[in-house]
This record gives sequence, structure tokens and C-alpha cells, in this order.
Amino acid sequence: MGGVMVKLPTSAGENMQTILIALNGCDFAHLQSLTLRFCSKHEPPPWTMDTSPLMNLLSQNPSLRYVSLELPTRAATVTEGLGRLPQLNTLVTRRWKDSENTNTVTVGAPGSLDGLFPSLCNISSDYVPTAWRILSYAPTHLITSLDFTSSSVEVHELLDRIQPCSSLKSLNIGPRTEYPPPGGGLRQITLSFKPILGCTAMENFRIFTQRVVPANDDDLAVISAAWKSLTTFSWFSTPRPMPQATMTELKSLSANCRKLQRLFIPMQVGPELVIYRPYRPFCDGIMLDVR
Repeated sequence: MGGVMVKLPTSAGENMQTILIALNGCDFAHLQSLTLRFCSKHEPPPWTMDTSPLMNLLSQNPSLRYVSLELPTRAATVTEGLGRLPQLNTLVTRRWKDSENTNTVTVGAPGSLDGLFPSLCNISSDYVPTAWRILSYAPTHLITSLDFTSSSVEVHELLDRIQPCSSLKSLNIGPRTEYPPPGGGLRQITLSFKPILGCTAMENFRIFTQRVVPANDDDLAVISAAWKSLTTFSWFSTPRPMPQATMTELKSLSANCRKLQRLFIPMQVGPELVIYRPYRPFCDGIMLDVR
């Protein structure tokens, strides 16, 4: 059996037996992919759920490779339950936080549980403290994809933890990222990105910030020189309008990133501002999506 998605009504969250019964109804021993999701998009799930029985059940299936848990739980509980799965390579987390205090999720000191998540490559989370705690245990040289949203402080701390991820190919930040702090610009972001500029395998970089981010040639030169394997470079910020890049300022991307196929960045051609005109030819066949 390949994979299964279990959709639960919000009220079912108060009874873990509902989930266990649903899982026992499938060929669980051969399950490779599992997604648990609440049906209601408007009504928040209950925060009283004890997921320990679920984690105990999942820990008995060494074939699991993909797990998406879109339900309230604690990182420590999941780490204990899924951390020893030998083939788990993708972990998606949603709503992983405590209802009263979102800062109370703790797992322990990095290194205290060596050997956890031995095959983990991809982490996706809407709660960054969860992502960086898992990252503390997973072999960082295996991480190839990170997708998260967060506040500016959390992003700053997470970037430091990403630094050892030498194989990182895809980094997606946003769309709720309030980064950089007020008064900062792309220069400040570039300096903050310094820890991950050593991730030379980077192919896909996307960031969506909620503060205006000016672009200039020096900053783009730093990024393009570090990430020469880029195929997608996407940089948006709100509120609009944000300062526009010029064709001159994008020369470094064209010169250094020879594999670049998709470029998403506001752009100015001569005195005229070009906005919302998708897929405009750019330099040597690179397509520019002007937004």
C-alpha cells in the first residue's frame, strides 16, 4: 500500500480512538505515506488531544517515508514516536504548538538524542521552532528542502541552524515572514543570509516578506556568486510598491547563475516601470515574471 489520507471532523480530535480505528482499517504494516488532516478549515481543532497513542502506532511501521501531521501536537511527542523510523524522508507539520503558550514546545538539548531521523531530507512547517528542533536531531548533511513561515526573530535563528545543511537545494520562506525588522533592507537581509551562503547546492530560493525590501546590485552579486546553481529565484515583499530592480542590477544574476530559468522580482526597464506582466524575456533566455 502506498499512501493514505485520513480526514477527521474537528470533534474527532478529542477522541484519539477515531484516528487509530481509521488507521487500523488500512494495510498499515505496508503504509509508506500518511497524511492526517482535520476537515474543518474554519473551526480550530481541539488542543486537548493526546497524540502519544498515535505516535506509538506510527513508530511500529518502519516503511513510513512521508508523514504529514496537520493536527495539534507537541514536537517532543512526535520526535519520540517518529525519530527512529529508518526510512522517513519527509515530515510536514501543521499546528504544532500549544494553545496557551506557543513557546513551550521543548525537545531537549541538541545532541541528547543522537541518531534520530536518520533519513530525513525534507522539512515543512508553519511553526519554525518545531522545524529547528527537528533540524537539531536530523543529519543536516541530508537536508535538501526546507519550507517554513515565521516571524523575523525565528527566521534569524533558523538561518544559523541551516548553515550546516551543505546539501540544501530548496529554501522557501514566507508568506507571513516579517523580515527584516523595521528600518532594514536587502543589505541587512544579505548579511543575515551569510550563514547559508555556504549552501552552494541551492537551486530554488523563495522569500515573501511583509516589509519593503530594496534590491541593489551589490546584494544580488553576493547572492548570485554564492548560489550559482539557482534555477528559481523569487523575491516578493509587501506592502507594494517596493523599490524596483533595474536591468543593470540583474546582470550579476545573468552572469553567475547560468542555470536560472525562473526569476520573480519587481523590475524597472529604463524609465518605465513594468508590473504584472508575466514571463518577460530576460537576458540569455531567462524568463522574468514581473509582478
